Amino acid sequence: MNKAWKKFVIVVSVLLCVIIVCVSVNVMVDTITGNIHPQTNVNSQQQNGVGNNNQNDGAIQQGTPDVNDQQAALTPGGDSSQQSPTNAGQQGGNAQTPVQNNSNSPLNYNKSQLISYYNSCLKKSYSQKLNATKTEQVDVKPSGVDIGSANFNVDKIADALIANNTKNNGVVQTKSFVNGKATDDGSPIEKFVLPANLYDAAVKSITIKQNGQGYQIVIVLNEETCAHNGTAKYNASCAWPLDVGVINFELPGFGNAVDIQQCTFRYTGTKITAMIDSQGRVTDTKVEMPLTVTNAVAKAVGITIKVAKIEGKWTCVNSMRFA
Repeated sequence: MNKAWKKFVIVVSVLLCVIIVCVSVNVMVDTITGNIHPQTNVNSQQQNGVGNNNQNDGAIQQGTPDVNDQQAALTPGGDSSQQSPTNAGQQGGNAQTPVQNNSNSPLNYNKSQLISYYNSCLKKSYSQKLNATKTEQVDVKPSGVDIGSANFNVDKIADALIANNTKNNGVVQTKSFVNGKATDDGSPIEKFVLPANLYDAAVKSITIKQNGQGYQIVIVLNEETCAHNGTAKYNASCAWPLDVGVINFELPGFGNAVDIQQCTFRYTGTKITAMIDSQGRVTDTKVEMPLTVTNAVAKAVGITIKVAKIEGKWTCVNSMRFA
């Protein structure tokens, strides 16, 4: 190849490179300024989860509202008209989508704020006219029962204890309330649903996530132990720990003359799940309270009753519907 031909090839190659670079720069500039919009493959979006609102993360789904309305509804007292527009419009061919960051949203609350928010939502519910339902399930399994007498069937007595204290399992209880008082007997709603006195030291973890136009809050309490004449203060702040005084100790041949001498209650981590609507009211709760009782000793008519261990769980589901 002679020198002239080599020079020609070099010049053409350089020109081609310059042209390619210029075209590339123009395309990039047009894309950035909005003059050219890259094509979107709908199928690939759906495959990657983009634009698919049918994701199920375990929460109760209550529809998928507009983003602006959703942001307003999820904040008590929110107004969708005050939200920043989703599209700021075309300005000189430059489309801007502002980032929405609502610092007042409960989704951004820390632990203490979430606990306070949960209590306030319960209290707001209790201040209104409503119908409440409650369903309880108690599961009990004793082991190492010793009656101290050969005249009694240990298994039969243990079964009788369980039957007496689980007879309301699955029964739906209903009450109406106005301003926190039952319409039939004036009893406080906190005795039927849940106390609203949760505090920081009681809480091992608390999480919140969006659920339709409202929220789902999940609370796990710290483990705690107490004697039969003590108080499970963590659980008492937001649930109903076992009260020995309400246990039915009617035994065959003894009546109710049973006196507890000692026992230890161990609450291994109560879990509360609460659903909150767009108005900041708790509509549904579920309490799961595992419990272990050890070294129980009681006396009845001079006979000592010992139970090495009782494993159980109390589950309570509440619903509130507002008039």
